[in-house]
Amino acid sequence: MPVEPDSIAVLSVSNREELQKMQTLRQLLPEIYVILVIPDRKKSTIALAHLLLPRFLSQRNSDFTALKIVLHKMYVNSQYSQHGELFQEA
Repeated sequence: MPVEPDSIAVLSVSNREELQKMQTLRQLLPEIYVILVIPDRKKSTIALAHLLLPRFLSQRNSDFTALKIVLHKMYVNSQYSQHGELFQEA
């Protein structure tokens, strides 16, 4: 199934094992911007998460304020790229 340009996938990972299994998804989602919610900030978890080439990393126990801002900016940028001008919300 074709993927729309500028598609965004927010993937939440409950543990490191699940993150390891997700590595096969990266080849299936080449056109998608990945935002990844990871379970912890361990160096090994972050290193494994970066193999999925995420545009943004968030932690599961955060308040998701930064994630909200990033998603909004990505949405606005996708509207700009689709219409050639900045999309203005009413």
